[in-house]
Amino acid sequence: MKKHIAILLISIMAFSLAACQETPDEVVVVKKDTERMIEQATKETDGKENGEETIGQESIDLKLPDGNYVFSATGAEGRLVIEADAPVSVPEGGMLPMARVAAEGFTQEQVTGFFNYLFPDEKPTYLANADAASVETKDDLQSQILHLKKLIAEGTIAEKSIFVDEAEVNAEIVRLEEQMQTAPETVPEPEIKVSDGTMLPAKRTSRFNGEIVSQEDILRLDASLGETISITAFTPVSPDGSHEAYLIYWDTTGGPSFSMANAVPFDGVNYPEGVRDNLSMPFEDAKALCDGFFLAGGIEDAVLRDAYIIDDERFGDTDGTIAPAENYAYCLSYARKVDNIPVYASTEMKGFRDEFSLPWEYERMVFYVYDGGFQRIDYHSPTGTGEVITENANVISYADAVTIFESMAMAIYEPQANIDPAHGLEDKKLTVSINSVELTLIRVREQNVTGRKGIYTPAWIFYGNIKDESLYTGEDWFTFYDGGNPHSAMKNPVLVINAVDGSIIDLAKGY
Repeated sequence: MKKHIAILLISIMAFSLAACQETPDEVVVVKKDTERMIEQATKETDGKENGEETIGQESIDLKLPDGNYVFSATGAEGRLVIEADAPVSVPEGGMLPMARVAAEGFTQEQVTGFFNYLFPDEKPTYLANADAASVETKDDLQSQILHLKKLIAEGTIAEKSIFVDEAEVNAEIVRLEEQMQTAPETVPEPEIKVSDGTMLPAKRTSRFNGEIVSQEDILRLDASLGETISITAFTPVSPDGSHEAYLIYWDTTGGPSFSMANAVPFDGVNYPEGVRDNLSMPFEDAKALCDGFFLAGGIEDAVLRDAYIIDDERFGDTDGTIAPAENYAYCLSYARKVDNIPVYASTEMKGFRDEFSLPWEYERMVFYVYDGGFQRIDYHSPTGTGEVITENANVISYADAVTIFESMAMAIYEPQANIDPAHGLEDKKLTVSINSVELTLIRVREQNVTGRKGIYTPAWIFYGNIKDESLYTGEDWFTFYDGGNPHSAMKNPVLVINAVDGSIIDLAKGY
C-alpha cells in the first residue's frame, strides 16, 4: 500500500501554557529553591503532626474526600466563575518518588531501530546537498531589494517591516546587493544518494533578517523510499544546545485527517456510541503497536498514560471545509515512569522559555493509530531519568492542596477577568472548570545548573478548562477556550501545586 510519510527530528521553540500564569509575587511565600525542596522532601519525620500521620511513612493519610472534589466561587464582580466537580486520583499507597532528569538526544541505535520498525527491509536515502538547496538565488535577493525599495516609496517602513527608518532599509539593500555578487542563478538540483541509515553531520542554522545568527551541529538522516515516502531526521549533537530532538511521523496518503478537537478519554473498554464499528483495530493491538515502537528503540521506561478516541470532524478553521466526523482513531499518550509512577505528559506543545535559560518542552510521546497502522507519531524532547533521590517523598495532603488551589486560583485568574473600557473591553466572563485532580510526578527545572536538567517532583495537578468570553465595543461576544479546546474532558492543567513545598509550578517556566 502506498504511503507518503515524514519523520522529523527537529528543534522548535517551546510554547508557554497560557492557563498557568506566573504566580503573583505577593501571594507566593514559599521560595522556589530546588535544593530546599529536596531537603524538605527527604527529611525524616516522627510520624505524627498535630496528632495525625504525616506523609513519608508507610501509613499515609492524604485526607482524601469521600467522593469528587466539589467547589464553586465567583470573583471580579461576578465576571469570574471557578467551579469543580472532579474525581481525585492518587498512586496506590499515596507514595511518590523524586528523581533527577535531563534532556537527551536520539542515538543512532534508536533512530535505526525506529526506522527498521516502521519500514522493515527498506533502505533510506538522503539528500546529499541539503544545505545548498536552501541557498538564496539572485532572483530571490532581487525580489527582496524591490520590496524594500517599495516600502521606501510608499512610506510604510514602520508598518510593514521590522526596520525603524529609511537608513536601516538602505543599509539592508546594500547588504543584499553585495550578497547578489556571489549568489547562484538557480538552486542546485537535489542530489539523492542511498544511505546505510547512519545519521550524518550537518548544521542547524538560525537566521534573523537574512543574517546567520547561530549554527549548531546536528546529526541528520534524510530518506526517500521510492516516490511516496520521505523521511528526515535531526538530533542535536549536544543536548544542551539551543535545539531539542524531535520526531514526527505522519501519513498523508489522502486518508482521514485526525485532530484532538473532539478527543474523548478512553479506558480501553467502553467505546463512545457509534465508534466501535468504525475502528477496525482492537485497542489492545493499537497499544501493542506503540509498545513495539519503544521496544525497537530500546526504550524500557515508557508507559501508556492516557488514551483517547479522536475523529476527523472538519471545522473549516484552516481550509474552509466543514464536515461531520466519519472516521475515528486512537490517540495514545505515553510518558516516562519512575518507580512505576507515570510522569505528567501532554498531547500538545507545552514547555517553558525565559530569557535566562534554554527552552525545554515537556517530553511528549503521542501516537495516532488508525486502520491497522500509525497515522501520526509525535515524539519531542526525549529525556533520561537519573538518580532516584527518594522513593517516598514527603508531600502535602489533598486537603492542604485544595486550600492552596482555592486561594491561588482566585488570585491568578481574577485579574484576567477585569474589564478595560478605555481600550474597548466592555464586559468579560471567565469560567474556570476543574474536571479532575491528580497527584503525580512532574518535571521542574533544576535551578543554578547548566543545560536542561530537572527533577521529577510530586505535584497536585488540577485539570480542567478555561472559557474566556469577551465583549468589545461594536462587536459580538468572542469566546476563546484555553488550548483552543472547548471539550472539558481533556487533561489540560489549570493549576499545578508542588506537593512538596506547596508552591505553584508555572508551566510556562517549568518551575
